[in-house]
Amino acid sequence: MEEAELVKERLQAITDKRKIQEEISQKRLKIEEEKLKHQHLKKKALREKWLLDGIGSGKEQEEMKRQNQQDQHQTQVLEQSILRLEKEIQDLEKAELQISTKEEVVLRKLKSIERTTEDIIRSVKVEKEETPGESIEDIYANIPDLPKAYVPSRLRKERNDGIEDDEQNRKGIREIYLQGRFSNSDFCSVKY
Repeated sequence: MEEAELVKERLQAITDKRKIQEEISQKRLKIEEEKLKHQHLKKKALREKWLLDGIGSGKEQEEMKRQNQQDQHQTQVLEQSILRLEKEIQDLEKAELQISTKEEVVLRKLKSIERTTEDIIRSVKVEKEETPGESIEDIYANIPDLPKAYVPSRLRKERNDGIEDDEQNRKGIREIYLQGRFSNSDFCSVKY
């Protein structure tokens, strides 16, 4: 149960982290756009200032001054916007770092309680040893029409009665044949 909760926490941390990374990349793109606008306005303001110095008439000069002031105001707004976005990016990066730290802690906890495949196999083997199950003899006793002389190879190895396996096989096969369940052609490869 605890493992499932930790997995959910880790997944949530990963999604939050991914959202923050997306926000950061979007804000960085916006900063780049704003910087390009800022550079363009600065160049435009310099060009207009240079042109202003060369113009002598009053009406054109006032129009250029007004346009220059508007461009300077837009430049200041863009500079403030760039600074604000950079601060937001720093805040988001701090939040991302906190989420990453939280994710690492959850991952360590998860690894400490997570069961490996070896642990699971080991626990199943222990359970199997602890619970008394049916023996092989009991399983084979429930099979109908199985000759009494038939002994599974595993039991023969466990018993190691001293009877030759080949001789035991022949007795079981002969009994099955005598009961008429198989024809002679089924036993072509069997030695008697």
